[in-house]
Amino acid sequence: MFNDGTEVDAWLERIHGGPQGGIGRKPWNAEQKTRHLGDKKNALAQAVLDYSEQCGFISADERKGKITTAQRYLGNSVLREALGIEGDLAGVVSRTRPSEDVEVLLKTFMRDLVEGTAHSRSNADDIKSYARALGALEGLSGDRIASASLAPPASTKNRRRGPKEPRKPKAISYEQEIAQALKLLGSYKLQNLYFSICEVGLEKHTPLVSVGVWSFLETLTARCGRAAATDFPSFLSHQKLTDLGFAGREDRKTLVQAIQRISECGNTTKHSDISANFNGIQLANDMDTLKELILQLIKAAKH
Repeated sequence: MFNDGTEVDAWLERIHGGPQGGIGRKPWNAEQKTRHLGDKKNALAQAVLDYSEQCGFISADERKGKITTAQRYLGNSVLREALGIEGDLAGVVSRTRPSEDVEVLLKTFMRDLVEGTAHSRSNADDIKSYARALGALEGLSGDRIASASLAPPASTKNRRRGPKEPRKPKAISYEQEIAQALKLLGSYKLQNLYFSICEVGLEKHTPLVSVGVWSFLETLTARCGRAAATDFPSFLSHQKLTDLGFAGREDRKTLVQAIQRISECGNTTKHSDISANFNGIQLANDMDTLKELILQLIKAAKH
């Protein structure tokens, strides 16, 4: 029986401090030392990893061995500012960004820790560059708030969860099949147009992407034999769609609707001095709808 915690600590340190000439056995890892000894150096990283695990941003297995790298990054003030995370001498961890922003940022940071994008060999300049890229992620509000506790979410085990809005698409889906087919086609213009319309974010640049998608389909159909005087919706008639393998009436109707929207939105955005397309969600969905048609058009295109 031990009279106080000090005696317990002494024995625990002998047991977990390594062999120590035969008096100890299994050494603690960095996280276990931080929990038991209150190592302030790793306390912030420990708290952020705990929070991220409870939120589902990282699993218990994935976080093993990551505390040292996490602390290397979180020890950099530029990275903490980008994340909106701060810790005080008492070990209290707070956030200075809205919870939605912190979720996006920590999900990315945890993923990069697991995948090795954020690694222990990074120097201060590397971490600052990483922090700047993190702060420029799409979907952040950019708002700052008064310091609030970074507390893990309350248990929802017995609580009915309300509906959660699905995440909006941030960009046109980059389909590897399309990219590879364009590469085989050998059209540098089409490869770069496709890269650009998938790379540029929809949230802030929908009008620009709309014109890019219009140009992509104009160019692709021209490679398939469309005459300059014919617009691409007219070229992609019901008969042409049937010839390309889309024989079902409803399939053709769905494709025609998507083609028409892209054409009208692109033309309006290009030519009107007031009107433009700002519906990025619909544009992303229309491009998803046209995936198989685009692949067939690439096959039919002239090399």
